[in-house]
Amino acid sequence: PYPDSSWESFVVPERPRGQTLKIVIYSTWGDPHYVGLAGLDIFDADGALLTPSDPETQVTAEPASVNVLEGYNGDPRTPDKLVDGVNLTSDDLHVWLAPFDPSPGAAPVTVTVTLDEPVTLGMIRLWNYNKSRIHSYRGVRRVEMTLAGERIFAGEVCKAPGVLSEAVSAAECVLFDSSDTFLAAMDRFDATHYPQTRAFGAAGGGGGGGGESGGEMPHGRPRTAEKSPLLPPPPPPLLL
Repeated sequence: PYPDSSWESFVVPERPRGQTLKIVIYSTWGDPHYVGLAGLDIFDADGALLTPSDPETQVTAEPASVNVLEGYNGDPRTPDKLVDGVNLTSDDLHVWLAPFDPSPGAAPVTVTVTLDEPVTLGMIRLWNYNKSRIHSYRGVRRVEMTLAGERIFAGEVCKAPGVLSEAVSAAECVLFDSSDTFLAAMDRFDATHYPQTRAFGAAGGGGGGGGESGGEMPHGRPRTAEKSPLLPPPPPPLLL
């Protein structure tokens, strides 16, 4: 279920304006221990990609990353990686991962992006966690986003497929401007940056859901690289 009934009737606003984007994550696609994202594309109303000038201070999360856990130190999966421009990836060097607690009453995980200046948004694309088929269950599912304190999205984000050949299925687009001019700008961006997918179409992505439901997961927080004995192993990690 959604956190409250207002989610079911929520309508995405047109061209919201602000500087501080907050993403509140209420659930994963089934993993009870970790939650992650592969990246964020934030576009202004002219179709320009917005990247904070100092990601290490302007992109934060609570909890910050798996480095808050005992036994972790120097793990690269930190929130600044969400805006490093490498989104269609299974590489730990380019994703964010944090502890997640699904218990009733537990605080949701949050990601906050402070842009360099107030802007009018045209679209946000969330790239879900896509390290492998089993680890894709760590991806975000039910999410609320606010800009300058005003809600701009409340709904479900599509589950990544766990493979890199299905890029469109790995991303959820939240569209704030459906004008022909803006859609054409998004087509040009995607044709340049994601040529292997042709173009998403500006309203591409999972369309608010889909994917498999989470299934029973093992008890006790595993190490982030642990594999389920019931499923085929993921591809070898890219870290050496």
